[in-house]
Amino acid sequence: MKPSKLLIRHAFAAVFIMTTCACERQSKTAPVGGGACALGDLEGVASRVLDGDTIKLRSASQGEVLVRLDQIDAPENRQPWSNRSKQMLTRLLGREMLCVTGHDRDRYGRLVGEIHVGRTNINYEMVRQGGAWAYRQYLRDSSLIALEQEARASKAGLWSMPEEEITAPWEFRKARREASAAKAASSALAADLSPQSSSGALSCEAKPKCRQMTSCNEAMNWLRQCGGEGIDGDRDGIPCERMCSPRLP
Repeated sequence: MKPSKLLIRHAFAAVFIMTTCACERQSKTAPVGGGACALGDLEGVASRVLDGDTIKLRSASQGEVLVRLDQIDAPENRQPWSNRSKQMLTRLLGREMLCVTGHDRDRYGRLVGEIHVGRTNINYEMVRQGGAWAYRQYLRDSSLIALEQEARASKAGLWSMPEEEITAPWEFRKARREASAAKAASSALAADLSPQSSSGALSCEAKPKCRQMTSCNEAMNWLRQCGGEGIDGDRDGIPCERMCSPRLP
């Protein structure tokens, strides 16, 4: 008995719906690219992986190009999980032909874009597997936040670390900049307070205080060369008594 035309139409409709649903599920969990590079995109292979969000790409058209993965931020060097993030990106890229979509350059001259291996979007995959954060400052696709939250909930990749070791890279960089600025300010203050001139000799025009002395030797050297004004108030020949005579109360 031949199947009716109505049954055939229903069968085709069921197959179409199942295929469509499968594609929708895939696009929500792992965004994909278009496979082969489109006109204007950059094609090549990874010649070096610098960290979890930066690579060197060797292309036939442009030679060596530094590429920064767009919308994601991986752990910095000296941060926990930085090496494993780099290893994850290396594994995902392999020796496959890569396609980079994007034409913007950052302040370091790096090409900023999305990297595709076949139909896999490597930027999204790094976040999905817990190798990087969604980079809030440059985020345009909120689905990366959802992927990050899923990775955190399942303790994938860096999210498996103890909570106290998990620091967003932009916060790590900010803390490092602040520490560097504080150190520079401290050095500048010490230089301003130092009684030495640019030639290395003591400048006796300054009137230092004992709190500016870093050691008894420095205080004694000042006393010998410039007198005791400011550091030997009782003029007994011993500057900064609490430093040079520590047994005194």
